[in-house]
Amino acid sequence: MSAQDAGQPLPVDMKKLLLENMTRENGSVKQPLPKRSIFYQICLSSYWFGLSVITASFGSVIWPSQVLSIVGNSSKDFYMGLLACLTSLVLFVLSPFVGMISDHWKGSLGRRRPFMIVGTVITAVFFMASSFHTTGSSFWVLLGTSVAWMFGVVLSNAPFVALMPDVISEEQRGTASSILAFTVVLGGLSGALCTGALSYNNYYIPAYAFNTIVIVAFLLPTVIFVREEPLHEEHPKLQWQELAASFVLRGTQYHDLWRVTHGRFWFDMAVCGIIPYLQYYFVDVLLFPPGGPAERLASSLWPPSSLVVYRRASSGDT
Repeated sequence: MSAQDAGQPLPVDMKKLLLENMTRENGSVKQPLPKRSIFYQICLSSYWFGLSVITASFGSVIWPSQVLSIVGNSSKDFYMGLLACLTSLVLFVLSPFVGMISDHWKGSLGRRRPFMIVGTVITAVFFMASSFHTTGSSFWVLLGTSVAWMFGVVLSNAPFVALMPDVISEEQRGTASSILAFTVVLGGLSGALCTGALSYNNYYIPAYAFNTIVIVAFLLPTVIFVREEPLHEEHPKLQWQELAASFVLRGTQYHDLWRVTHGRFWFDMAVCGIIPYLQYYFVDVLLFPPGGPAERLASSLWPPSSLVVYRRASSGDT
């Protein structure tokens, strides 16, 4: 019978060996993560707040109004759908590649923060480039600048999603996830209502400026206070075959992941399929005057819909 089976304490050398075996990854020793303070976890969630602000702002307020002002009433539905579809396609296609590249990134700032910084700068620059498009502008120029800033969002968001498991231990991930979920709902509420108040008479510079300030300001606590360990030199090289193979999920061990993905697909499809068209519904069906009133009413319905989605998600269905 071993010392462990008999309930006796393990020798110091054996404890060290077991710890190294439990934390060894790809030929390098990964030290156990320390306990993080609430302040640290709030700083980690700060950038998520900024991303949630811009998601709500563009989905419910800016894009529907901007597309209407550019293409007119008769074509707004098609072009709004085209804009949402192509920008979402950028997010869908590039996210796995950016995430995998960040997994193997070597630098003094760590694996994730360099992408977050560069991505946010790109987003901010093309936010302001998009802000001037209104009546008389070209839809295709708006589409181009929107795809460009969405690329910036992908460049920052995909690595950011992987930051929490990098720096938060398994014992604290429940608390960290609850703080993240709270900031998502709070960001959606703040973004939609503030942007609705700033959008009027087909003039979008204040709304874009607000979102630019928010995404930059709320990046800072995350990159300043959430430090990463640089990647170990012995980490394996990037293998694109591994990325391709990772999309094929076989076996019963992936049952829960498929369930989560399926649920998330339908919830996101419902939100993305309804929210951008609320302004048009208020004007075309309920006969609200176009402009400020319709924009503000559409923005006021984003927070309740977000609460429903995230309440359902926290129950385990997504």
